[in-house]
Amino acid sequence: MAKRQRLLWMALLAVGFTSAAQAQELRRFNLGVDVGSTTYCTDFRENQAIRATSSVTLFSPNGSCELETTTNRHYYGIKTEFISSNGYIGLSTGLRYTQIKSTLKREDWLDYSKYKFYVLYSQNGSTTEYAQVENLDQEVDYLGIPLDLRLYTMKPRFFRLFINLGFDFGIKVADKATIDFANATMNPHEAQVGRALGTPASFLATFNPGLGFKLGSNDGLNVSMQVNLPSYIISTKASTLATSGLGIGAQLSIYYPIM
Repeated sequence: MAKRQRLLWMALLAVGFTSAAQAQELRRFNLGVDVGSTTYCTDFRENQAIRATSSVTLFSPNGSCELETTTNRHYYGIKTEFISSNGYIGLSTGLRYTQIKSTLKREDWLDYSKYKFYVLYSQNGSTTEYAQVENLDQEVDYLGIPLDLRLYTMKPRFFRLFINLGFDFGIKVADKATIDFANATMNPHEAQVGRALGTPASFLATFNPGLGFKLGSNDGLNVSMQVNLPSYIISTKASTLATSGLGIGAQLSIYYPIM
């Protein structure tokens, strides 16, 4: 229910900003680049192939309470920005490369000698094989289209504050698992163990509202810096290792007027 309410809230904001943009004639055209990064609060995504211990624990059948995850989103791209005739509203889109990187490791404060967990990678009849893993990184690459709506709080000048409503939509182009095995003899099986983790989502959607400032004149080079909070990954399985919650990030944009 909470997710539905969040999506409804985002839709209402999008409608409101779009209506405001349509009310103004878009005249100025800027070309530029942007780069950004976001870090998310995460929890371990329950996976039958992954367990922290080789035996059942009192609190969890796979010891998942001992597994720690992180998820970060890094992106860069080229964008075009259209500015309204009064200079208060900006609409930008373009082409963006995005990488979702998740890390999984074991945090066992009761056992300082071995920080490893287990991944089930082969099961044939009565034969079950687990890989002992010390660290696991999953990188999922997406190519897509960003959509940002900016509402400037003051008339055009060298320094301006703005509110940003951003979305990011992408199609998966690659994914890779990098595994640090407890035993180096398992290295040739990295691809097989990686497939056991499952397949990340083919489509990525994120929501990134934020606040920022812009430096520069309308007739020359200008630079924008914004903080995205709260940021959300809408896609349900952008990572097979972790579930993501609220995120916080930063974005740098550089534009130059073309028209």
